[in-house]
Amino acid sequence: MLRYWRMLPLAAKRYILYHCMVTPLLFVWYIVPYLMLESGLSVAEAGIIFTVGSAINACLNFLVGRWLDRGSPNTIMAIISLIDGTSYLLYYLAFTTRNVIWVLAGAIVERIGFGLYPVYAVYEYGAYPGEIREKAYVYHNILPLSSQAISYPVIGYVLGVVSPTYETMLIGLLVVALLSFLYSLLPLRWLPRLEVTRPREKSRVRGAIPRSFYPVALALVLVSLSASIAPPLVLVNLFREVMGGGLFEVSLYEAIAALAVVVFSLPLLRVSKERGRYMVVLGLTLSCLSDITLVYTRTLALALLAAFLASAGYAIMDPFFMDILFSRIPEDKKGTLLGGIAGVRRIITIASPAIAGFLAEEFFPAAPYFLSAIAVVFSILLIIYATK
Repeated sequence: MLRYWRMLPLAAKRYILYHCMVTPLLFVWYIVPYLMLESGLSVAEAGIIFTVGSAINACLNFLVGRWLDRGSPNTIMAIISLIDGTSYLLYYLAFTTRNVIWVLAGAIVERIGFGLYPVYAVYEYGAYPGEIREKAYVYHNILPLSSQAISYPVIGYVLGVVSPTYETMLIGLLVVALLSFLYSLLPLRWLPRLEVTRPREKSRVRGAIPRSFYPVALALVLVSLSASIAPPLVLVNLFREVMGGGLFEVSLYEAIAALAVVVFSLPLLRVSKERGRYMVVLGLTLSCLSDITLVYTRTLALALLAAFLASAGYAIMDPFFMDILFSRIPEDKKGTLLGGIAGVRRIITIASPAIAGFLAEEFFPAAPYFLSAIAVVFSILLIIYATK
């Protein structure tokens, strides 16, 4: 396991460890929807709020693409942490005053940060050596998700068992906000600074976009649609309405998901990238089975099985999926194309939270997972076509 870790440059190692530190804060993605539902909003109303927040900054991904071509991503990662901290403070104010306007403000600011997320792919592009990029992504999955498997049950146990009160969740939200502000120093002071080089004019000719890039990019968009049509809001609502669970049960779901990624990622260090297309198809198939399981589940045990299937599929698929994508992106166009993909994903999925909330409210809590399964099936077909 340590062989390829030693081969990684310092920037790659520290970047992976940076995600280990940030991962525990991401449990806030479940705290916020839970507080929304606890404060009296329906799942459909909460979905509409998230959709409006996404709509206001839908074009940001296209604008940021060229910015990512020109400068270091470290500064942008620090800005993301500051935006996150601000959004969580707005959510804290919203749930303290029970004012839906502040909830909407928090959602808008949070999604502005989401619009900058292509910067992570750009940093990975520069930090992960091309010849062992798929191995780097294995560590990228193993270590941060080990952090998730350890930290989420602890956080969930405190908020869902020890002190399952509205006030305690508000305190947790405030702590996450303050830590987000503090973590903004890490990309600036600790992560090696990566400068994005400007290509010469003649490199634009050599960097023509391969035709096979487009079906792979579309498959990635569909995978994103699959995830966005079944967001944390839907999972939280499913546990509350069907399984009678709270944040602790949700944390167990996410811990099982993280452990599955860790377990299945380790053997991938021995899998050559030539088998990548088969790994992607297998992983997406397991994700589809997970969605179908959640459609029919009524017990915590089956939900945990679905978590295991989804994360096993993600672990098997993700390193090879990203390698297939990156291998089809010319060096001089990485920021623009990655930003463009993220922008398309954002626009296509802009209505997803509202649609997901409506389906869960009007039909049954697990209805969004049915649409998620359909999106995954089409992504499988596109990958088979692009890599034949």
